[in-house]
Amino acid sequence: MRYPTQRYLYNGKELNKDFGLNWYDYGARWYDAGVGRFHGIDRFASKYAFQSDYVYATDNPIRFVEVNGDSVVVDLSNTDSQKAFQAFFSTKAGRLFISMFAAKGQKINGYTFKSSGIFHKLGIDLFYRDRDFGEMRKETGGETKASISDNRLKLEVWLNTNSNHNSLLDKVEALTHESWLHSWEYSKDYKDNGKLDFSHDPFYEKLLNNSPSKRHHKMFHYNPGAAQNHPFAVRGMSVLEEVNRDYDLGYTRKELWERLWNFWD
Repeated sequence: MRYPTQRYLYNGKELNKDFGLNWYDYGARWYDAGVGRFHGIDRFASKYAFQSDYVYATDNPIRFVEVNGDSVVVDLSNTDSQKAFQAFFSTKAGRLFISMFAAKGQKINGYTFKSSGIFHKLGIDLFYRDRDFGEMRKETGGETKASISDNRLKLEVWLNTNSNHNSLLDKVEALTHESWLHSWEYSKDYKDNGKLDFSHDPFYEKLLNNSPSKRHHKMFHYNPGAAQNHPFAVRGMSVLEEVNRDYDLGYTRKELWERLWNFWD
């Protein structure tokens, strides 16, 4: 019995041997594993002036993965951040959130997504990173930065490695806050008309004198029904409850809700 040749190999990309080549099809570029380079210039090369235009994953494939040959997915480097992300991703609501931004065939924490998420299809990229925010910001658990580049929305979720709130639940809470509140609101805003102008929810018209981050906070606290219906309340609470149960942390549901409601940024 003859078995079909398995052509989908490294990173789940198809190996092409036509014309004597051994190149992987990354969609945007062809990758030559023999030399560890793409045969084409990264269209985001201007953002990475410190390196060659042809490198794979910024020459660090342990931390980075090239999804389509033209973008970089960054992993978390701090051990506590990694553990928190694993806990967040292991929950149903956490994985659901990531799935909305994942590309088809992308593997995260050993899980391969079988289809591209709705936000990925709409041109939104999501990155999780961590760094030391400095001594003056030790009360800050995380932050989300949003920008539009090359007709795509770039969302960067940062975890503070120097926070006073460093328990597993603290870190998961920060990830949940930055994901289901800030990243969600930015994504819905961009989905509305391709701009970051808070046009997706009329409640924001009352908050235009506030910073983007504070608008999200005030919307959640004061928009009628948000505390019961917003994904941050529903999905976010689900994340905390599941982590609390799976890691036997011993918090009551009331205590978890108070943490979610009295969030620190």
